[in-house]
Amino acid sequence: MKRVLSLLVCITIILSLAACTQNKASVSQITVTDASNTEVSIDKIPNKIISLVPSITEILYALNSGDKVTAVSDTCNYPEEVKTKAALKSGAGTNIENIIADNPDVVFIGKMSQKADQVQQLRSAGVKVVVTDAQTIDGAYSDIAMVGKIVGKNKEANDLTNNMKKQFDEIKNIAKNETQKKVYVELSPLDQGLWTCGQGTFLQELFNICNIKNVFDDLNGWQSISEEQVIKADPDIILTTCGSYTASGNAASEIMSRKNWQSITAVKNGAVYDINADTTSRPAPRLVDAARELIKKVYDK
Repeated sequence: MKRVLSLLVCITIILSLAACTQNKASVSQITVTDASNTEVSIDKIPNKIISLVPSITEILYALNSGDKVTAVSDTCNYPEEVKTKAALKSGAGTNIENIIADNPDVVFIGKMSQKADQVQQLRSAGVKVVVTDAQTIDGAYSDIAMVGKIVGKNKEANDLTNNMKKQFDEIKNIAKNETQKKVYVELSPLDQGLWTCGQGTFLQELFNICNIKNVFDDLNGWQSISEEQVIKADPDIILTTCGSYTASGNAASEIMSRKNWQSITAVKNGAVYDINADTTSRPAPRLVDAARELIKKVYDK
């Protein structure tokens, strides 16, 4: 009888240990579905992260996981601490071999900036690649949640998103009673081909939050436009993110000097302003700062 009882106790202990081991394995493995619709499984919370996406880099730091970042894209410039990280070429110039040799736990890559074959090269070499492609504010929230899950900061990610939503509500309340102004936002200068935004973009959503009329809200996505279209739209205000793309570094002055634009209301009134190119182009927590800058420039609020 004693032998039977001892055997039963041993079996119970073995089964319990097995269950614990299995449970630990399931908890430690992290699985997400990325923007390429690929299910990516990571064995544990990563300690070596490469981020080739400025918005993801900002999210990682906002979640206090910057210490896990070993390298970033050469376009990542916020927060200040990223300047201490190894800077890697992004886009077509990305050195895939160097990334593989670095043996990161996970690499974040932008769908628009990197080629599909680059992603495939990394995955074929066993590198865990997470592709991102947030186009809307909800997309930014999803990225925050995904990054939070990967770095083991689910609560912090949820708190960050809720704080953004709260601030957007506050900004919306500030701007809601303003007489709506017509605005054109220039994302690429004239000599490189004019680009702006339309529906389905986080910048259009920021305009909606700030009660601003985008003169090109009849377009979809990020779109190229002509001088004639801008002149015909006759915006009250022109905003530009192109300061670093102009020889003078002053995109607003360049716009004011355009010969064919002198009849535009914004140009006639001197209502042409530079805005922060980073906060308005990255689906990250600083979209709130972008919204605050917009209502400051447009409504002086």
